[in-house]
Amino acid sequence: MNVARLQPVDSIIRPSYVKMSPQQWISVPDNPRQRDTERHLKGADHLWNPSPTHAHVSMAILMSGEAEWKLDGHTRALFWQRHPEQAPDQIFVTCYYVHSKEEASDLYTHFDNQKAAETAVDKVYGSFKESEFTPESSCLKRGRLLSALIITEYLYSGETWDSKEKRPTAIYKLVPKWLIGLKEFDSIHPNSHKFTSPYIAAALLTLRKHREKALEFWKLYNEDKGIKLENEIDPVEAVSRMQKRERTKGSSKDSRYLTQHLVSAFESWRLKRNYSTK
Repeated sequence: MNVARLQPVDSIIRPSYVKMSPQQWISVPDNPRQRDTERHLKGADHLWNPSPTHAHVSMAILMSGEAEWKLDGHTRALFWQRHPEQAPDQIFVTCYYVHSKEEASDLYTHFDNQKAAETAVDKVYGSFKESEFTPESSCLKRGRLLSALIITEYLYSGETWDSKEKRPTAIYKLVPKWLIGLKEFDSIHPNSHKFTSPYIAAALLTLRKHREKALEFWKLYNEDKGIKLENEIDPVEAVSRMQKRERTKGSSKDSRYLTQHLVSAFESWRLKRNYSTK
């Protein structure tokens, strides 16, 4: 479908808007810079919960009208191709005019970065706003919290939120439930590099049960204040060393298992049990 030739002349200066059927949108070529759409689709559980916003997409069109490419909506197109019953009746397309294929690729990068931020970070900020909570730490401001809360809730109650139906709304349910712990966690100004999802989950679980001791333990860990003796180390130092190994070599441990391991380390510290280094 050659949209460019349907537009008035002044639309070359500013974006224009057209409507398409889902099949027409699917047929628009992918942007040259689009990454692995199959991989993106595996994490697009929100598409199983249709929203009016899903029907709004953008595309780039050569000034000559000889070529056009998607700027976003690649994953939605693939999803609708495989699940046509989930597609909206029509697609609302914003058309941007470019001079070259390279310009279309550069424009795509802007859209890609913008959408990636919206899918995770904006939901977290929205849930914080609903709970009237403004975090101060960079760790929580980054908005990468959903996986940590899903782990936390599973290990605390056995309830899983990691499904196509529940995951899209999980952040709005779990932030209020764990709000007190999140505020306490935020108060130690956690380093985002030291607190990946399992570490945040372990902090929330221990804060719920042993608030004062947990605050002390995770603050010591956050500030690299573990104890090293001649033949033993305390659990704070053990956790720090484990986290450093993971950053350099990666971890083969399941996230839930690692979280449980971290909670056990806290319990050892609370009971004043050190680890031998022999």
